[in-house]
Amino acid sequence: MERELASVVLPCLNESGIIGPCVTEALGAFARAGMDCEVIVADNGSTDGSGEEAERAGARVIAVPRRGYGSAVTAAIDAAQGDVLLTSDADGTYPLKDAPELVRLARQTDAVVLGSRFTGKIAKGAMPFLHRVVGSPATRWLLRLLFGVKCSDPHSGMRAMKRSVFERVRPQSIGWEFTVEMLVNATRQHVPVVEVPIDFAERTGESKLRALPEGWAFFRFLILNSPTYLFVLPGFVAMALGVALLVWLAPADRGFGPAMLGINTLVVGVLLATAGYQLVVLGVCARAYVSDTHPGDDGGWAAPILRRFRLERGLLAGLISLIAGVALVASIGARWIAAHYEVLSRADHGLALVGLTVAILGLQTIFASFFLTLLVSSMVQRDVHGSANAGRREVTRK
Repeated sequence: MERELASVVLPCLNESGIIGPCVTEALGAFARAGMDCEVIVADNGSTDGSGEEAERAGARVIAVPRRGYGSAVTAAIDAAQGDVLLTSDADGTYPLKDAPELVRLARQTDAVVLGSRFTGKIAKGAMPFLHRVVGSPATRWLLRLLFGVKCSDPHSGMRAMKRSVFERVRPQSIGWEFTVEMLVNATRQHVPVVEVPIDFAERTGESKLRALPEGWAFFRFLILNSPTYLFVLPGFVAMALGVALLVWLAPADRGFGPAMLGINTLVVGVLLATAGYQLVVLGVCARAYVSDTHPGDDGGWAAPILRRFRLERGLLAGLISLIAGVALVASIGARWIAAHYEVLSRADHGLALVGLTVAILGLQTIFASFFLTLLVSSMVQRDVHGSANAGRREVTRK
């Protein structure tokens, strides 16, 4: 039976003068609630004696050389001994007096118990105006659109969960995006997120949050984990527009309002079609990678493609496209030679560009098939080795 010990995790960087009271508040709250508790402070390179202050207050301090909120929290959790984990901040903003209630709720359910500042009370001056009315609502909207995450306060640093739940939703990020990745992983793993209203106080000392770098880190996390929106949708739009231009302008020049669109516009269509197709192919590969590296991600729309994909099929499709394109260009070239190198007609110029486009798409398909095969093979080998290693560990335990 697991020991019923709660581990309170506080990442810390130069919080002298407040880290001690935070540790005291947490230990006192659990003592009044009749619950066992340890406080682990992850010292992320403090130079003001924060670590020593935390130790004097009763915390266990571990040094985490690698900078970053996610690095500090992960290191502290790995060093923790409790069956339930509660993360908070060491700046006095979160109500550690309420920590036992979050821990009780976490013990009762296999969920991430999230302390929501937006359903509680935010003190005047505790959160910048733009963060409150622009940043947080935009974050909620993007997370819901891209990943289906539904919560009111995705950046909240106060949350509790069983250790087994944390292992299911364990983030890999080292920065502030750690909190958001945890919720994305929870959604993918179908782990519920239970929100509890909490109050949010004005911090003591200088904030470590840098709006632009941390905002970019958050946006970077979103786009890198959303290949459908990063690659596939823009690729389909570009490819559709390019193909439309090719079909429309290949036979002859066309008037569009006061402008006359001709060969130059047709070349733009070639570029759009080939670049768009390349983006779609990259999106399929990226979607395969994301589904492999994020537990609980079933691959979505890419799953049927990956199940049915074979290198030979990709090569065959690419060769057919390449041969067809080259044949079309060669036929036009043969007519040009037969006509003793006379100037080609406008329609022949258009068909030559269409043939060039089809040939390029064939080459892209051939090399993309090799790359996707390498990616899928690596995924399969990892699954096989992982299952074998898990089996050996099970035999060893028995």
